[in-house]
Amino acid sequence: QILIVVICLMNIRLALASIIILPLQFVTYRFFRGPIKLSHSEAQENLSLAYGSVVEKFLGIEVVKGFSAEARESKTFHQAIDESRKSQIRSQRYHFAQKVTADLLVGLGTIMLLAYGAFEVIKGRMKGGEFMMFFGYVMMLYPSVLEIISGVGHSSKATASVSRVFDMLDEPIHDAGVMQSIPQDGSTELL
Repeated sequence: QILIVVICLMNIRLALASIIILPLQFVTYRFFRGPIKLSHSEAQENLSLAYGSVVEKFLGIEVVKGFSAEARESKTFHQAIDESRKSQIRSQRYHFAQKVTADLLVGLGTIMLLAYGAFEVIKGRMKGGEFMMFFGYVMMLYPSVLEIISGVGHSSKATASVSRVFDMLDEPIHDAGVMQSIPQDGSTELL
């Protein structure tokens, strides 16, 4: 924010040319936030199914062997792992596409800034040294913007994980044939 104020005070026309990409960066973030969160949430769900399958195998190994269900259990486990892998890959693809889009927008902003700055210098409205100083400030701004975009991509994954934890806390607990639920106040009541 300080860099934006500084470049606006230096030259408002060049500042507008260089920060015009910032709203587009916000649109990029909003566009990719939902798909990243959804695909990461799906990956977490599928991974929990795979973990549950492993635990059930260990706890009920005699039962599985007794009913010759090894092939079925193995198929269930492999299917859950494959679905988790596909969801993780989809999440990484969305995150990568978001990063590439943000990088392309910064490249576009840099090209617009150089073109307009050269025009200003050629017309004599600005000295070459002033433009280089302005360009230096903008080159400090753009990496910060890219870092923020990358960070919010990671935060979308984190919010998906937190949502998954809250979903799990809202699930009813099955214990020894008695179903319990955990109300919002934290107390336990038998149903």
